[in-house]
Amino acid sequence: MPLMPTNLPANTLPILREGFSRLLARPAPGAVVFVRCLPAPIVQALAAVKEFQLSHWQIMAVTDRLNRDERLITADFAVE
Repeated sequence: MPLMPTNLPANTLPILREGFSRLLARPAPGAVVFVRCLPAPIVQALAAVKEFQLSHWQIMAVTDRLNRDERLITADFAVE
C-alpha cells in the first residue's frame, strides 16, 4: 500500500476510498463532486497518490497551480 505524504496512518487510503465509494453512485455525465471537509494538504496528498481511485470518477484537487502528474487543477479547469 502506498504511503501518504503526510502523517496519516497507512489505512487512510482504503478507509477513505470505501467511504467515498459508499457515498457516490455512478456519476451522470458532467457530474462534479467537491469535498470540502478535508484540509487542503490532505486533499492534495490524496490526489498525488495514483492508487487512490474511485470507480467511474476522476480524482483531482483544486489548487492555485496546475500539475496533471499530481492531479492538481486550478479553479477555472474545475468548472469547465
